[in-house]
Amino acid sequence: MTIRVAAARYAIGEPEDFNSFAEGVATQVAQAARLGAQVAVLPEYLALEAAAMFDAPTRADLAASLAALQDCRDDYLALARELARRHGLWLLAGSFL
Repeated sequence: MTIRVAAARYAIGEPEDFNSFAEGVATQVAQAARLGAQVAVLPEYLALEAAAMFDAPTRADLAASLAALQDCRDDYLALARELARRHGLWLLAGSFL
């Protein structure tokens, strides 16, 4: 049995909001699917990129960033589920702290 795995090389950006973050993730997963991946692996701690949407004092404080990100947890999980379903693959979405 052969399983094709795609590991994303992901340039961390500064999304303005969760939708912008989700678009970047969706682009990576879609590319993996186009290449025939059955499993797509996103970078560990990818969710921290979404912290860029917070104000400067929150971004400058890791604990505050992690606390603020908790409001996005359900959206992050829903995004991962939807992308896996849409593209018919297994998705290792990285941890959400």
